[in-house]
Amino acid sequence: MDLVQQLLPLDPYNIRMDKAVAAMAVQLNFFDCGGMGIGICLSHKIADGATLSSFLDAWATRSRGVFENITPSLNSATIFPPRDKQIFMPSDLIKREKFVTKRFVFDASSLAKLKVKASKGLCTDGRAPSRVEALTALICKSSMNAKIGTLGRGRSSMAISHVMKANQSCMRKVIRKIDDDCVRKLQGEDGFSHACEPLKETSELVSEGEVEFFRFSSWIRFSLYNTDFGWGKPTWACISNVPIKNVVILLSSSSGDGIEAWVTLDEEDMAKFERDHELLEFVSVAPSS
Repeated sequence: MDLVQQLLPLDPYNIRMDKAVAAMAVQLNFFDCGGMGIGICLSHKIADGATLSSFLDAWATRSRGVFENITPSLNSATIFPPRDKQIFMPSDLIKREKFVTKRFVFDASSLAKLKVKASKGLCTDGRAPSRVEALTALICKSSMNAKIGTLGRGRSSMAISHVMKANQSCMRKVIRKIDDDCVRKLQGEDGFSHACEPLKETSELVSEGEVEFFRFSSWIRFSLYNTDFGWGKPTWACISNVPIKNVVILLSSSSGDGIEAWVTLDEEDMAKFERDHELLEFVSVAPSS
């Protein structure tokens, strides 16, 4: 992680609020082998992961001399106009001293086996889980195992079993709620309030310490590995360390059929998580401690 951080033009999680900083910064790195690495930091105030992917596609295409029909559509502010309202954000969200980010790789064979195992008795609608659903449920289960490992075996087993089953079911229900009707409500006059309702409820529970909050972000469908500036497609696309508790970012592997899970946990939880027997049953490349 320290080596990856050196490829970036700045530390994206250590920005002083009283100091002006570029909305986007790029660093070009040249390696002795003749290759190069492009490190990009883009402010979340103006873009998300999908926007970054779209921008990189357009930038790379122009670099190859193609100028027709490649301008990215960066018009989210017209679709979702800014609102003068505050959203609850924990003041201590970003920390340095106790969190660690590690990368776990799951190849196509491991994901296929995981989907089969996750399907048994867990999918009530007859549909097999997707790779993301199955992997998210596994990581949640292994994370919970790390956190409640000090409990008695009976309580621990029941809790973990419930997490695996409930996660997959709840994920599918929540994902299906993001339909055309939901988008119309978000674009309406009260769209912002509509979007904040579940966030407000969750934030209150987190602030009261009643629940353990995990943030999952899937970048699986982003076209990062198709970004060709004229020198060929990337050998590897990755993120840097994320000093935010319980964050999981899923990226496609370079082969396209595997998944890299970049997991950030408390140091103590990570030490247990990376030794979880079920996680190790499916992970094809685990980080070396």
